[in-house]
Amino acid sequence: MNQTRLTPGESARARSDLSRYNFFNVISFVLLSGNIIALFALRMGAGSILIGILSSINFASYAAIFVGRGLAPRLGMVRLMGRFWLFRYFAMIPILAAPLCALRGMHSAAYILILLSVSGFSICRGIAIPGYNPVVGEITTVQERGGFLARLQGINHAVTLLLGIAMALLLGRTAPLYVYNLFIIVGIACGIVATSFFSQIPEPPNLGKSVSQRLLPAFGEALQRSAFRKFTVVHLFVSFTTFMITPFLILYLKDVYEQPDNLVVFYTVFGSLGGVLMALISGFLIDRLGAKPLYFLFTGVVALSVVPLIISPTLDRAQLVVFSAFIFFLHHLGSLGVVTAGQTYFFNAIEPEERLNLGAFYYLIEGVGGGLGSLAGGIVIDRFQNLRTPLGSGYPLYFLCVGILFTVPVLLSSKMERLGAYTIADTLSILFSPRDLRAINLLHRLRKTTSLSEEKSVIEALAESPSEVAIGEVLTKLRSPRFIIRAEALAALRKLPADDREIPYLIRDLKNQTYTTAYLSAEIIGVKRYRVAVPVLKKQLRSENYFLSGECMVALARLGDRESLPSIIQTLAQTANPRLIIHAATALEIYNELTGIPALLKKLEKKTSPYLRDEIILSVAGILGMGIWFYPLYTRFLEKATEGIALLEDEVQKLGCPKDRKDEIKSMIMLITSRDRTEFVARVDTLLRGLNTSSPSTVPARISSDTTKPSPSADRRASFRWFAETLADERYAHLDRFCFLIAAFAVWSYRRR
Repeated sequence: MNQTRLTPGESARARSDLSRYNFFNVISFVLLSGNIIALFALRMGAGSILIGILSSINFASYAAIFVGRGLAPRLGMVRLMGRFWLFRYFAMIPILAAPLCALRGMHSAAYILILLSVSGFSICRGIAIPGYNPVVGEITTVQERGGFLARLQGINHAVTLLLGIAMALLLGRTAPLYVYNLFIIVGIACGIVATSFFSQIPEPPNLGKSVSQRLLPAFGEALQRSAFRKFTVVHLFVSFTTFMITPFLILYLKDVYEQPDNLVVFYTVFGSLGGVLMALISGFLIDRLGAKPLYFLFTGVVALSVVPLIISPTLDRAQLVVFSAFIFFLHHLGSLGVVTAGQTYFFNAIEPEERLNLGAFYYLIEGVGGGLGSLAGGIVIDRFQNLRTPLGSGYPLYFLCVGILFTVPVLLSSKMERLGAYTIADTLSILFSPRDLRAINLLHRLRKTTSLSEEKSVIEALAESPSEVAIGEVLTKLRSPRFIIRAEALAALRKLPADDREIPYLIRDLKNQTYTTAYLSAEIIGVKRYRVAVPVLKKQLRSENYFLSGECMVALARLGDRESLPSIIQTLAQTANPRLIIHAATALEIYNELTGIPALLKKLEKKTSPYLRDEIILSVAGILGMGIWFYPLYTRFLEKATEGIALLEDEVQKLGCPKDRKDEIKSMIMLITSRDRTEFVARVDTLLRGLNTSSPSTVPARISSDTTKPSPSADRRASFRWFAETLADERYAHLDRFCFLIAAFAVWSYRRR
């Protein structure tokens, strides 16, 4: 059988190799590109145009992606990237001769060597890069991909931070050119080591149609999809505008504030701190909230980082250090966050078999946008450099223009498809909610659990920190093979906010877990009012599992399904199961169904357990509309009969009837605990018949549309008749609790006249 996917063990080892590759690769990249090459060129007399060209070469070389895409089917993803990643380090060897040319006054030759080396480095990278996304996509899953990419970024910027400190110390204020050469040699060596680790990653076993499909048709087909099309436009704009800022931060600090090389490199440490913070934020949130809201937020941070550049305040030395560090921190926090969120969004917007072709276009679009942005930035700054404006030099005016331009990608990113992510508003709410952040932390712990007890304890903790962020992960636990985990997951769902995502899971559990957790699902369905489950509840109402049947009764009552009333009353009449009786009584109380009282009263026979009798009496009181008023009186009566009777007498004093009537009621109450109930029955009969013929009804019979609000029109005569018939049976007349209910009903009825 052909292998179509790496095994979990192979994927884990591949991620480990990729992490080691990433560690050495970032050392190499920091020492062979970006700020260090810009400073190297500036030390040899280069101007802003050359800096812009050097920066744009890194992106213009993405045209070489087409070459890499053509070689991919023959070489494979890993060999393609490994081989040309190695070549790019060899391409940097000529740059080592540039200082010699500069020292001899051959500046043009030095610049040519720099341009050739940087071009070779970038072109080889462009050829290799189509292999990266298919490899990353193959060794990660959807649930962990964003976090893994963020961790890689965390490694990148932690290493960059340490290197920045070391480079700042070694460069000093005016480092000799041989120090730069030393950096470049170390960068080449680390790059070769990185390549050896990447070559150990197994080849993705199945790339589907992406190998055989042509590049441009694949891209055109993907553009037909709204999510990919919108992302492509935003990705292009963000790349363009970001790289009108990033390459020129160093130039800005050197020209405007005359900062030395070692301090400028030192500021990159704070850029790395921003990258580390970004990695922590993304790793913590992106797999839980989705890529789109974080993409928008990080894009906004990049736009915000332009504001200090526009202001360009006059500062003393200490203030300047803080100001410069803040600019690098904020800009890199945003720009690197955009990279991580954008790559995660990209993977979510395409199919696995499209990773090769569309992955090539992902980097090509980034290269075109970034290259044009860097080149445009260099030209515009050169034109603005000698301007004197109300903002000061030309730099504030330049960054003002860039800031205005950046509003375009910020607005466009808010219009991208969500792809299952939270809305931007919800994300902001979550970021400022300690409860939601705690839930996300617990979800990370849940993903890492390795034992049953640990998994159970984390789910319990999630239940105590109710947040809708947890719902998706908790729902997956309903597929657990262990009953205790499914039960804990359902207990957590009961406390979590209602969410339509849980409906199919609950219905499936209600259907398939009849003798295990179905009764818990039935309870949640009723509590959260999921009416779509009514047909399944009605079917399970007849289940042999009395736990499930009972919960279905209550759930149907909460959902207001009056068609189930006859079945519930019939079950109550036929069963002797205490749990079914209690749940039927609860259901009838929720329905507020007066016609259920006779079936409940018949269950008050002498052999009925006291706890069951209490449930029935309280449900009858609830149906009669006096449940809230009656409950504290009844509980005190159960604790001590004389105190309950005394409280009921106090209620008589509040009645608005004549004193002689109050005396009659009190004398009836005093007979509740008498051994001979003949006199009690006679007095109750007199009081109720007198009340029945002299006042309109106020006891609710049913609810019509809302199962929590009693109807104002109710017939109390039926209640009197049922109580009278029940009291006529000597077996019931001797039940103290039942007599207390009837006495309380008489008081309640006079109270409601």
